[in-house]
Amino acid sequence: MANARSIIEQALRKIHVVGTGQALTADEAQDALTSLNGMIGGLNAQGGLVTEQSREIFNLDGSESYTIGTGANFNTSVPTEIISIVVTSGGSDYVVQQMNAAEFQALNYKNVGGIAEYYYYDNNRPTAKIYLYPQPSSDYTLTIISFKSINEFSDLTTNHTFAEGVERMLVHNLAVEIAPEYEKEASSTIVKIAEQSKLDIESRNRRFNSPKSVANDGLNNAGSFNIYSGFY
Repeated sequence: MANARSIIEQALRKIHVVGTGQALTADEAQDALTSLNGMIGGLNAQGGLVTEQSREIFNLDGSESYTIGTGANFNTSVPTEIISIVVTSGGSDYVVQQMNAAEFQALNYKNVGGIAEYYYYDNNRPTAKIYLYPQPSSDYTLTIISFKSINEFSDLTTNHTFAEGVERMLVHNLAVEIAPEYEKEASSTIVKIAEQSKLDIESRNRRFNSPKSVANDGLNNAGSFNIYSGFY
C-alpha cells in the first residue's frame, strides 16, 4: 500500500534530490504530484498500466450474463483484471471459479439456475461482460474484487493497493521523468529498471488473457481427454 507522497519521495531519492528523512515543501510536493499524474496519463494510454485493487458489490437478477462499464448492468469502470468473485445469499458466501472462453463455450446447457460455480469474463472495452454458470437468482449478490486503472492521484495522502509491480514502475519512471526539472539525470540503472518495470506490467497484463489449461481436470476424470479440443 502506498500513496502519492511516498512514491514521489522514493523517486526523488533515486535522483538524489532529497535525502532519507528529508521532507518536501508543500510547493515541491504539489509540483511533483502534477508530474506524477501527467505520467500516469501517458502510461495508461499505453494500455492501463497503473492499476489498483477494488472491491464492489452488485445485485443479481437471475440473468446468464451482466454487462459491466459506465451505464451498464454493473455501472462502474471496467476492471483490467478480476481477482475473485463471490456470490452471497442468506449470509453464505460461495467462491466462483474462473473459466476461459473455450471452457465456457463448451458448456452444452448454459441456461441452468442455481448457485454460481463458474464465471467467464470477456474483458472487452468500453463495456465488458461477466457470464455466470449456473445462473443465481435475484436472491444473490455478487462481490467482485478486481484491479482497475486509476487516472490520477487526487491528493498526496490517500493510500492505494496497487497490482504487483505497479509501485516499483511508478517510482522509477517518475525518477526518470522528473529528473530534468531538478537539473539532474537518472542513472543508467534507474533508467533500465524503469524500462524493465513497464515491460513486466505489460507482460503481466498479457498473461491474464492467456488460455487456462484444463488437462488436469481431464486426467482426473473417468472419461478420456481430447488433446485437440482441450476437454474431456
